[in-house]
Amino acid sequence: MSKGTIMREVNRAKLWHHVETLSALDDRASGSEGESLAVDYIVKELAADGISVKEYRFPAYLSYPGPAGVDAGAGRAGAITHPFSAATGSDGLAARAVYLGANLAAPATGSVRGHIAIFDGAADSLLVHAASAAGAVGAVFISGDDVLHEVNVSPVWGTPTPETAADIPPIPVVSVGRTLGEALVERGTGASIRIWAEPVRSIHQLRLPVAEIPGRRDFFVLVGTHLDAWNGGVTDNATGDAMALELARLFADHRDLLEYGLRLAWWPGHVNGKYAGSTWYVDNVWAELRAGAIAYVNIDSPGAKGATSYRPVASAELEGVALEAVHLFEGKSEAVLRAGRNADQSFRGLGLPSLAIYSVSPSKKTVLRGVTGGVGTASVTVVAAQAPDGEGAGTTKGGARPNSGRTTGDEGGDPWWWHNPTDTLDKADTDLLQRDTQLYAAALSDLCRLGPQALDLENLAAEVLAVLGQYQEMGQGGLFNLGESLRAAGDFRLATADLKDALSLSPENDGAKYLRGLDGLVLAATRAVNPVLYTAGGAYVQDAALPAPLLPGLSGIADLADLPEGSPEILFARTALKRQKNRLVDALTDATELVKEATHLVASRAAEEGEPFPRAFGRRGAPELTTRPGGPAPIDLGLQGPSHE
Repeated sequence: MSKGTIMREVNRAKLWHHVETLSALDDRASGSEGESLAVDYIVKELAADGISVKEYRFPAYLSYPGPAGVDAGAGRAGAITHPFSAATGSDGLAARAVYLGANLAAPATGSVRGHIAIFDGAADSLLVHAASAAGAVGAVFISGDDVLHEVNVSPVWGTPTPETAADIPPIPVVSVGRTLGEALVERGTGASIRIWAEPVRSIHQLRLPVAEIPGRRDFFVLVGTHLDAWNGGVTDNATGDAMALELARLFADHRDLLEYGLRLAWWPGHVNGKYAGSTWYVDNVWAELRAGAIAYVNIDSPGAKGATSYRPVASAELEGVALEAVHLFEGKSEAVLRAGRNADQSFRGLGLPSLAIYSVSPSKKTVLRGVTGGVGTASVTVVAAQAPDGEGAGTTKGGARPNSGRTTGDEGGDPWWWHNPTDTLDKADTDLLQRDTQLYAAALSDLCRLGPQALDLENLAAEVLAVLGQYQEMGQGGLFNLGESLRAAGDFRLATADLKDALSLSPENDGAKYLRGLDGLVLAATRAVNPVLYTAGGAYVQDAALPAPLLPGLSGIADLADLPEGSPEILFARTALKRQKNRLVDALTDATELVKEATHLVASRAAEEGEPFPRAFGRRGAPELTTRPGGPAPIDLGLQGPSHE
């Protein structure tokens, strides 16, 4: 399948027809008639193109904004409330206000307890969580202008469980425009205000269409885009839904040439269910995803007017794929960011690498929200990647805790029409949508041609080693030692380098002919490492939709210096860290053995072809081969990682 051919076949007219049709459905929040009509349209279009589609139906716990208001002393004025805000009832809630600006950290309890917290910027689940924990009884967010933006303020990822339901915000949350917000601020801390919030929570049956285009092999790339939208939601996300339909048509037209298959999902429950659709899918199609999914590719908000540059966001294994696609249009290097805890990243526990390429205006390309308290890959400035959905914070190469004073309409934020009824057809650009679709087609062409061979395991290993190095620095002075983890990461890094060497064995520098049967081994290695790299809770739960660094289970190392030596608190913290360290070492050890087995298979096949086996290990020398009944011999490379005891 030629990448150039599939890019040239992107149909601009079809894309725009899809956008116009979907945007005409108006309100497409999950559970609405508009969303259901959108599913009908997508299923009909896929069937017309001869594409197999499965439609799943399931219950989800959703929330819808209701009436809201704020009284700053001059009577009730207009405001909006947010999904999963607590309700005040018709009488509202009166309390004294405390103005906190864009403060990210949980405020001092004494200054907030019993007050209504007032923040600058769009509503933010982290600030709501922090304010509630500090004893606030409500929260008000002041928009950067008089355009208000819908935001889900719950940190609970997907439909709650008995364990997470208590984390739904217990306080009412509203947003106001700048004019009313300035009046609130002028009244000052301590002034009495009243807020009203009457959101609704209920269970709804949702529909999830998934197109399946098989390849020659059993493995597939999963592509997702959110179906539901606030109001008409043209650039968020009718354009993304249209792109997914066009990509499905393009790859179905070339299905006979696909080495690896493609699945495309239109997620419901994104905006008012906090990623309920993608979460349900991973929970209920777990075995299929575990056995065959190669990577997750997310599409959100393409084709917006003025968005002529790109911000690639990808796991370490997929940096090369992301950059190659971007360079087709921009022709220069660009930092690849790590995905934040947002954007339907529901597959981290499963271990799937992820990729997304967001189109942004040139002025926003390098203006990234700063972070504090995170760790990152060596030589990387720690910054935050925020997906266009704006819900949840971003992370890059270890970044954590982005500045939550998120504004709109400026160089550091989302477009002013984001999550607002003004996101209409005039905000989309037909030519840019065609170009964005070509870019995704290029990246998917590579993934469907190479499959797991596109995953750069050595880059993954380098990232783990670098992040561990920064945590080790935090734990110096006897606070916590990561020497065992660093040695395991070093072994994994060297094993992945050997696999890369082995794949360059042939005189034509093409190891692809030796790769048969390796797909499962490569995927198993990522399945082992990525859940530890990206989650604290592990494979079978969903971490909260709150900022987190890479290797989040070890992030408590940063807090040890503030705990008194000999106290119960530091003993508890070290116990938790020891368990997370064991989890990491086990994952790295398992991944190292899998990579060694893959290297042995490649090198042995090369030897069968007449290639000298030791050439697989030119930098480190040939290993000693052993035999194992019933399968290829594992290789003990006899390599030692760096010692940091």
